[in-house]
Amino acid sequence: GGCARQRIELMDDGVRQRVEVHASRGPAFPAGVGWHPWFRRDVRRGADVRMMVDADRTYEAVDEIPTGWLPPVSGDDDLRGYPAIGNRMLDVCYREPRRTALRWGDLELEMRSSANVGHAVVYTPARAVCIEPQTCAPDAFNLAAKPIDGVGVTIVSLGRPLVAEAVWRWRIVP
Repeated sequence: GGCARQRIELMDDGVRQRVEVHASRGPAFPAGVGWHPWFRRDVRRGADVRMMVDADRTYEAVDEIPTGWLPPVSGDDDLRGYPAIGNRMLDVCYREPRRTALRWGDLELEMRSSANVGHAVVYTPARAVCIEPQTCAPDAFNLAAKPIDGVGVTIVSLGRPLVAEAVWRWRIVP
């Protein structure tokens, strides 16, 4: 009893994206949305990709499923200082990131999202990097049932859609 709509607007320096989940009939239902972009590590020859995720907490995961416990970022998971990714192999969900961005030398991609996009999954396989802005944590429906607050599940009903936006902008930095 629902539908999803996505609008993508190309700009001179980036892209604006909007996703809406609407109920069309029947009972209310839980929903979450996000984007899952992959970026090459070698966008700028000779420049190691750097990543900024300005967040204080991550979700502890067991077998890649969040437990609900939110330890502080530390070690390789601490991306607040724009570190080079190098050989870090991350698969981490950050809670309430204030800023997310990627940088290849002098080329930066900043990712800004609407206030309800309160999570970012970072995945760094061998040849790519990902910052995935999401309205909810992975396995959020089960976490919300525990109950754990703030996991980002939205209840969609007639006249009460889930709407999320993201704007990704490229720029040259000194």
